[in-house]
Amino acid sequence: MPTDSYRDVEDDDHPVLAARSARKRGDVEYLIRRLADTDRLARLAAAQNLGDAGDRAAVPALVRCLNAKDEGLQVSALKALAAIGDPTAIPSVSELARGESSFGVRATAAETLARLGERDGLRRLATMLREPDCPYPRSMRRHAIKVLLELHGFEAVPDLEAAKATAGMVGRWRLRRAIRDLRLAEASTDSRSV
Repeated sequence: MPTDSYRDVEDDDHPVLAARSARKRGDVEYLIRRLADTDRLARLAAAQNLGDAGDRAAVPALVRCLNAKDEGLQVSALKALAAIGDPTAIPSVSELARGESSFGVRATAAETLARLGERDGLRRLATMLREPDCPYPRSMRRHAIKVLLELHGFEAVPDLEAAKATAGMVGRWRLRRAIRDLRLAEASTDSRSV
């Protein structure tokens, strides 16, 4: 009787399963070592599981990954840093957001800045909606709006207004709705603080 191959794999035989197993047993040092592995999948899995573990001891190693040539590793490290939430990573993340990296890396860096408490990340994310090198303007717009609403990015309203000029009909509708929701949230925040 044939067996399912995924059931025959030991945790240590597959880099994703090995990383998940290490996270579950709290072996952060193992995950940090895997960030330098020659196997790309092992590096990506290690970064993701370090973020899931939330251990601040991983921050220096994840920050080093921001200098990698592998954009997938950069994005995984950025997401892990956002999940950990240690503001000591802000200078390195900010440098990456302002740099010459790909649009996806810069957008993820801007979101990471926002999730680390750096309000400039919200503005940078909204500004990117108007960049001509945005490879997926519709999905980027949806994601940016979701993040801005989640993090109450009131300061991004002028950039959202400006982005309406290049958006299609549905995009303009989404932007108008986001602007309205952000203004309502800002008004309710202002009334609670009074």
